Amino acid sequence: LGLGSVPVTSVFTGNVMYGSAVFQEMAGKALVNSFLANATKTYGARFVFTFNLYPYFDPNWKLDSGSDDQCKASLDSAMCWNSPSCTVPSNVAMARRKAAQLTGNGGSKIWVGETGWSSPKATTLTTSMAQCPAWSSSNALRRFYDGFLQWNMAGEGAPDHAFYFAAHDSMNFGIAEHFGLIGDCSDQACKLVSANYTVPALAPPAGTHTGKPVHKHQIEHMPWIIIACLAAAALSLVTFVAARARHRRQEKARGCFAAQQQDSVNMSESSTAA
Repeated sequence: LGLGSVPVTSVFTGNVMYGSAVFQEMAGKALVNSFLANATKTYGARFVFTFNLYPYFDPNWKLDSGSDDQCKASLDSAMCWNSPSCTVPSNVAMARRKAAQLTGNGGSKIWVGETGWSSPKATTLTTSMAQCPAWSSSNALRRFYDGFLQWNMAGEGAPDHAFYFAAHDSMNFGIAEHFGLIGDCSDQACKLVSANYTVPALAPPAGTHTGKPVHKHQIEHMPWIIIACLAAAALSLVTFVAARARHRRQEKARGCFAAQQQDSVNMSESSTAA
């Protein structure tokens, strides 16, 4: 199929780099080291080591000495990008060393699957940084994102590819996350805008500003996303109806088979009695 050279990966948190083995190995819970060893043997150079690295959630950050709500020192350290000692580059360097230790060579590819910063504060932030308003401020988001864009991606701490998380805020297993550069899909401006930036006025879709229904001749003006959603809904309905019909046929077939078995049992019992 022509996919023999396509990279293969499985994403892990940075926490799996800490453990008794090269990578985390917890019997009955997380055999990460075994998985990575088998994956690299199976796929060779195609396999990519991918880790999600979030300085935002690092439990090692501390509040400023003598303060219960200030974190300038930790915040300044977390914003670091272009030094081997910076959080994300140092974690990438660790991943590269561990991958080499596991595979026996230093040629493995390393990807940063996710990195980002939450503003406003993430509901899942449980470290001491939850007490520091500046940690989850829009200014912190701006500094982190700007640092990511300016990352020189050089040296041992440079990944082969890095993905920023995320385009917009989202719900993750029912929990609101605020890592997006945009708050909501309907927002017209990013969270980060220049001081003199003015959001251009957007005309509402045809038929929506007056509350009138969209007429047939207006279909061509509908956003493609609406048409895609309608098509997806129709496909889901057809799939559901087909699945229900198949289920009824299967139930009917099982019922007929059970009835035949019961008839056979009755005939056998009648013959024995005779």
